[in-house]
Amino acid sequence: MQVIIYQIWLKGTDKCYIGSTINKGLRKSSHLSLLNNGRHHSNYLQNAWKKYGGKKAFGFRVVEEFQIRIPSWVKTNTERKRYVKSKIEPRETWWIENTNSCYNGIKACNGAFIVTQATRRKMSKARRARVISPETRKRTSESMKGKRVGANHPMFGKHHSEESKAKTSKTLKERKVSVGRKNPMFGRCGEKHPRSRRVSIKGKVFPSLTSAAQHFGIALTTMYWRINDCDTPQWKHWKYT
Repeated sequence: MQVIIYQIWLKGTDKCYIGSTINKGLRKSSHLSLLNNGRHHSNYLQNAWKKYGGKKAFGFRVVEEFQIRIPSWVKTNTERKRYVKSKIEPRETWWIENTNSCYNGIKACNGAFIVTQATRRKMSKARRARVISPETRKRTSESMKGKRVGANHPMFGKHHSEESKAKTSKTLKERKVSVGRKNPMFGRCGEKHPRSRRVSIKGKVFPSLTSAAQHFGIALTTMYWRINDCDTPQWKHWKYT
């Protein structure tokens, strides 16, 4: 599968928007359609598009191309999408972090904000230095008094009728989703799960991802991505059986 990392940039500057696609022509026309109709998901890019005169002020170019090989263990469309996403995100995020991608509005392609350690220290210092004065505490306390308490509560002095209680009881009993031990999936986790898959790690076989994660003392999501990572030599012996 051919993957493209592209850039929509404001000509004459380094300001840009970073994205990825497997179909360059379709993705480009989609961006143009959304921008021309004022419906683009990036408000930053949409506002700049309107401010600088649209298509004539912006360019579309490819900044990186690479191939993704889909491994044989990927069977379903859901697994395929997750695997492809796991390979694209690191490269797209690198371009977002290392260019002036101000039109993305974020610092990671998955929507997450990247907060550096220096910024974390500044935020921590600012919060520790913050002192709430006694006057502010008193005003906050006074503003909260009497709200939804006693006579101010919407159910004060009211009672549910027997008919209302019966309706509520009937609705809860008829719910298709059972809880606790009544749920058909109760206790069926790890190797007991009907879709559990055995994994082999350096010759040692585990009945499920959960048991393998517990053995190595790592998060289940970390185990999942290591098993699915076929390109990193370090994890090439971590696989499904």
